Amino acid sequence: MGLSAGVPSRKAVPVPCGTHPPPSNMKRSHCTAALRLVLCGILLSVPLAAGAVEFHWTGQGTNDNWYSTRYLGTDDYGNPLYINNWGEAVATPGAGDHATIGAFGASLANGDHPEVQELTLGSGALLIVADGGRLGVNGGPLTNHSELRLAYGGYGGGGHLVLGGSTISGSGAVVFGTGTIDGNGTLAAGHLIRGQGGTVNATLTNNGTINADVASQWLRLADGEKTNLALLAASNGGKLEIHCPVVQGTAGTVQAGDGSSVMYFTGSSVVGGTTAATGSGLHTISGGGISTTLQDIANTGHWLAQDGAVVELAGSAMTNPGVFELGGYTGGSGWATLRAAADVALTGTGSVFLNPGILASAAGMTLTNDADHTIH
Repeated sequence: MGLSAGVPSRKAVPVPCGTHPPPSNMKRSHCTAALRLVLCGILLSVPLAAGAVEFHWTGQGTNDNWYSTRYLGTDDYGNPLYINNWGEAVATPGAGDHATIGAFGASLANGDHPEVQELTLGSGALLIVADGGRLGVNGGPLTNHSELRLAYGGYGGGGHLVLGGSTISGSGAVVFGTGTIDGNGTLAAGHLIRGQGGTVNATLTNNGTINADVASQWLRLADGEKTNLALLAASNGGKLEIHCPVVQGTAGTVQAGDGSSVMYFTGSSVVGGTTAATGSGLHTISGGGISTTLQDIANTGHWLAQDGAVVELAGSAMTNPGVFELGGYTGGSGWATLRAAADVALTGTGSVFLNPGILASAAGMTLTNDADHTIH
C-alpha cells in the first residue's frame, strides 16, 4: 500500500523495480534497496477508515517543500530510486488522507495546491504556505500545536488556507504575513489567528482569538459571516478591519487594545455581545458612504464615527456604559450620523458625544435616551 496509496506526487518518479521485473529465478538480494524503500512506505502509510492513509513527514526530500524528493541512486537494474519528504517513493497525502508533520519545517509555494482530510502539526513544526500556495483541509480536524504561517515570500502573492468545514484546534497559531483563510470552519478555544496583511474570508465560528497584533498593520475579516463566541481583537498598535457581519454570543467581545483600532466598513454589522476597549483603543468608522449596523450590543469602549460615516442602531437597545463619539469633518464628507433604524433605547451610564455629529431616526422610529444615559 505504501507506494500506491494516496495521491501521486506531481513530481512522480519511476517506482523501483517497476519497469524491468526480475526473472523468476532472481534472488531476493538483487532488489534489496527497492524492497527497503517499499517497506518504508508501508510502515509510514497506515490505513485509516474508508481507505484513508496516514502520512508522516520524514524530511527525507532534498528541501522542505511538500513535494520534494531526493535521489538515492539506482537499483540492480539501473532504475532510479527516490524518496520524498513523506518517506515514499511517489505518494504524497491526498484529499482523503491524514498528514502529520512533527518537529520539522515544511513549505508550500507557487503551484503547490495539496488537499488533505486531516492535518496535524506537532510541537516544533512550522508549515509555511506562501507565494500563491494553497492548502485545503477537507472537513477533518486541523490540529496545530505549533505554527501554520500564511506568507508572501517574494512572488506569487500570499498563502491560502481553505477549510472544508474543519475545526482548527491545538495550542498553536495560524500566523498571517500575507494570505487568506477561505471556506468555512471553526476556531476552537485556545487557538489563535494573528498577524498582519491577512484576510479571513471564511464563514467562521470563533471560540478562540483572532488578533491584529502587528503595529500599524491590518488584519481583515471579510465576506463570510463570523460567529464570535470569544474574542476578536486589535492589540500592540494593530488594526482589525471588519467588512462582514459579526454575530456574537453573550461572551463574544470585539476589543480595541491600547493604541490599537477596530475599523468598520460598509457590509459590516455587529449583533449582540460587547464592543470594548482598553487605554486609548478605538472603534472607528470614517468616510462618506461608509456605514455599519449595531444591534443590541453593549459598548464598554470608545467609538469614534466621523467624516460622513453612518452608524445604524437596530434591535431594541444599545447598552452604553462607554463613550460613543460622533466627530465632524476630517476629509470633507460632513458630520457622522448615529441613526435609529428601529425603536431603540440608549441605556447605561455612558454617553453619546456630539463633537459635532448628528443623532437621527428613520421615519416612524424613536430613539430614546434613558435616565442614566447622557447625550452632550
